[in-house]
Amino acid sequence: MDAGTSRRRRGIGFVTPNACVECRKRKAKCDGETPCGRCVSQNVTECSYDVPVRQSKEEMRSEIQRLREDQKRTNRILDALSSDNSVDILDRLRNGESLESISRTMENFASPSASNYSVHDRLQDMAGSTPCFTVPSTACHSPPDLLRHHSPRHHNESWTAVTSDGALYPIFATVSKEHFMEDYRKGNTRYCSSLLVNALLALACRFSDRPNILHDPHDRTTAGDTFFTEALRLLYKKTDPSCGRISESSFLSGQSIRLAVEMGLHLESTYDDVDGDDSEKSVYKATFWGALSLNEMLSLCTGSLPQLSQQIKLPAKPAIIQRVEEALWVPYTDGGAPLDRQFSQPSNLRTVYTTFCELSERVHNALYTLYTPGSEITSGALVELYNHYIHWYDTMPESLRLGQNFTPAVLFAHLFYHSATLLLFQPFINLKLTTFGVLPRDVCNQAANAVTGIVKSYASLYTLRLTPSFVPYFVLISAIIHLVAVKTDPSNSEVRGKLLQGISDLEEMAKCHAFALRAIDALRYLAYVWDADVSFSTSNRDLTDFYRLSSATPDQFSPDTSILQTLQSIQPVLSSKDHFLFSPFPTQGLPSVATGTKLEQGGFTVVSED
Repeated sequence: MDAGTSRRRRGIGFVTPNACVECRKRKAKCDGETPCGRCVSQNVTECSYDVPVRQSKEEMRSEIQRLREDQKRTNRILDALSSDNSVDILDRLRNGESLESISRTMENFASPSASNYSVHDRLQDMAGSTPCFTVPSTACHSPPDLLRHHSPRHHNESWTAVTSDGALYPIFATVSKEHFMEDYRKGNTRYCSSLLVNALLALACRFSDRPNILHDPHDRTTAGDTFFTEALRLLYKKTDPSCGRISESSFLSGQSIRLAVEMGLHLESTYDDVDGDDSEKSVYKATFWGALSLNEMLSLCTGSLPQLSQQIKLPAKPAIIQRVEEALWVPYTDGGAPLDRQFSQPSNLRTVYTTFCELSERVHNALYTLYTPGSEITSGALVELYNHYIHWYDTMPESLRLGQNFTPAVLFAHLFYHSATLLLFQPFINLKLTTFGVLPRDVCNQAANAVTGIVKSYASLYTLRLTPSFVPYFVLISAIIHLVAVKTDPSNSEVRGKLLQGISDLEEMAKCHAFALRAIDALRYLAYVWDADVSFSTSNRDLTDFYRLSSATPDQFSPDTSILQTLQSIQPVLSSKDHFLFSPFPTQGLPSVATGTKLEQGGFTVVSED
């Protein structure tokens, strides 16, 4: 029995396929362990194994195959470096992207023409900036589940169901570009999603002349609507808000900032809970500040309070990463070919975004000072806000000053600054800040001139077909100030020229921004009401019923005072005799100032009744 058992123990289940060197020399049994039992019992200091010939050959075959694939990837990238695509490939190499990732991207998303880049390549040229009614909840302190890692998508699976075309791309977005792009290429859904990709592509379509991006082939304003509809479908599985485009933007912006607060992205404890994961912290911060900045711009344009409590302590801005800063920025055209090489320059991506967020923070505080109900603003408070803006401008990094950097993101940041300054003083252009000897109208004229000049530079560099969505608003408010100046002094040819330039700029932007047409109509109406002699090349419309021109456009930008009749049952409206604050759009918010003798106590005096 024992012998049989012993013989059975020598069966295949107990034969060691590869004995150690020492056991083979002694022709002894080896259990295959490291070290084996016999070497341990014999106090052998070195127990080693030779690789079997068959296993060695298999490893050699695998190594040869791997080297061939590496060679193929290297050749593919070298070919790309010798083509027109070299700038993009070099940027990705400088950013630390692996050869395998670049090669896989080029292979999986190659378009029929070698000169066309895929969508993820285009997305790398974004100016990352790039994106509320509640006080923060103390119940949500854990890192957000919505940004958790999910299973990767198959590389051949498209991020959007709308099209398989890989040549649509955006140029500006307040997202963490490097993390978004990494997950986009790998197919991960941690920092990338079909919803986000469709939203970005909807924006991208505004900067393209391709006919296949139009939902209605005969209506230019429908560019990107298919992507936007798909994004909304993904966002709202059950309900969809029914409102105009501006109202819809405010609604979605409010949802994004509320969600960021509920996820605890404003709390330092959220970042402390993310153990050693700098990428996660960076994405959280970029997400929060992107949502905040978007909401501040919307609130600034509509004269309303931000959709985030003033009591919230804001988190730190995203950190500056040098390799990201030094990555080159090069604009691309519809056909995929880069523009003249003179446009190539360091992107300063994180510096631009951080500086932009700092300005948004100042705008946040200014809006609460201006529009908090029951709070009367004084000239001292107004000047203090102005000094905060000036300090931001004076401490701007040298690399972001005009003349040093002229990427679209930098130009947009300067436009935002001058527009914020203009809107800070615009309600007070009929007043004088007595204590400080400052005329708000002079400050507004300077800011309007700056906006006009920067937009002119933008047009000469990139054309006005490639502008962020807020630029038409900035041009409108500057043109209104020019119109006031023309009304005051019709013989001033310089100001009249700037007004006409603003109108021309809006006409050019109307090809990609429908609001630009609305802005032109607003200027025509104001010129009609103020009896200002200004010629418009656009077709005539019924100016006496202006606010009914477009049911899709909300009333925040209607200059027709008759619309106030619908609001008088809700709140009293000051008569024009007593209302010395300037408001081209009556339904937008206005600061509250004292009247009568208290006006002078607040540091103001009336200088004009225009």
